[in-house]
Amino acid sequence: MHDSSVYRERDMRQFKRVPLLKNIDYSMKMPGFDTSKLSSLKGMTVDISDKGIGIETDYPLAPGHTLWLSDGIEMAGIVRWCIPAEKKYRAGIELSLTTAGLSAGNTIQQALSILDQKTEEYIRQLKDFEDICSGTYDNDNLLGEITSANDSMLKACLELEKEAPLDAAQIKEAQIAFRLKTNLVLAKSHFINHARTWPKGHPGDYMILEHAYRNSPMSEGIGYYLDKYCLSSTLCTAVRGRKALLRELLQAELESRSKPSILDVACGSCREIFELSPDIERSGAKITCIDFDSEALDFAANRISYTGILDQLEFRKYNAFKMVNHERNIKEFGMQDVIYSVGFFDYIEDETLIRMLGSFYKLLNNGGNLIASFKDCRRYATSFYHWMVDWSAFYQRTEEDCWRLMERVGIPSEKISFSRDSSGVIMFFIATR
Repeated sequence: MHDSSVYRERDMRQFKRVPLLKNIDYSMKMPGFDTSKLSSLKGMTVDISDKGIGIETDYPLAPGHTLWLSDGIEMAGIVRWCIPAEKKYRAGIELSLTTAGLSAGNTIQQALSILDQKTEEYIRQLKDFEDICSGTYDNDNLLGEITSANDSMLKACLELEKEAPLDAAQIKEAQIAFRLKTNLVLAKSHFINHARTWPKGHPGDYMILEHAYRNSPMSEGIGYYLDKYCLSSTLCTAVRGRKALLRELLQAELESRSKPSILDVACGSCREIFELSPDIERSGAKITCIDFDSEALDFAANRISYTGILDQLEFRKYNAFKMVNHERNIKEFGMQDVIYSVGFFDYIEDETLIRMLGSFYKLLNNGGNLIASFKDCRRYATSFYHWMVDWSAFYQRTEEDCWRLMERVGIPSEKISFSRDSSGVIMFFIATR
């Protein structure tokens, strides 16, 4: 019987290797973990090439792990494969372009130095772009060049997170330093400045969502193009898709119910209610809109005052984080036919969210619907929100994570329908009581 691992190893070799038998110590970082490394791991090198190195170790490595090899080797790289080999494990390591030749002990400073150099070059590019900007006219070529520069810089930031042995606090410090260095130019974008300073005191406020909904730059000069770059980002596009799908879902509820009671949690600017005002008026719906931001409530009420449905709405300042108790919710709001919230749940940790969703579900009349949306972290890159702006407070959840949440809430899966917005980023769970 042939040993398939031999063929697998041979197929993976793209460069000529030479034998190298040497005991080594190495450190490791696993993707997605905040801990910077696991120390005192040991192994032996087997062979080496210009682009990779083979090692044997007692530890079951996995593709994606970042390793720093010491004891004279002084190399770093990414695990590409690992197979069992005589009670040990044999792994192929692709040497990193940004950390090759660095030990775990000095990788941090070297990696930060590399990022500093790229940041300085990026700032020079931005200043060059600024010199040729004039007014707010559209120049597709210039927008393309700015987009390319931004994307390249964010790629370098992401590489630092993945390859350097930084813990969560060190990454946070690097992100803050990057924003400080780039602020002189990037803050000329209304969108970027808002998403760095958060004038309302919390991320994701109604003003920036309104900016995303309008999808129109508010800045001049280079700020105009930076606004356009932000507004075309994956999540901004998804926010507009989320509103469109929510409007469709609510319209279906209004058409199928007579005088429904609707609760809008963390309502923000109530853009979807304004757009549905004719349907709301025809249905006789009574809608309670709650938010802890009184300015958001005033903004929504003022805009809706131009429709004929103001007397069908109640705007109420209320802390939605208190809505984890069914008895209190009954007393404050009464039973509902529809409860919905979009965006808010992304900012709530699991245990609190489970209690909140459970309380909302109990607050529904028979046949009532709970509409909840979540961002799918697999469908967008986080580097823009963690580096270029300071918008990292929302939890990174997958579709599977959200289904597990619903299961823990105690909502039967057959009572849940699932859909996504047009971008595919936003997930909607509609749970029927």
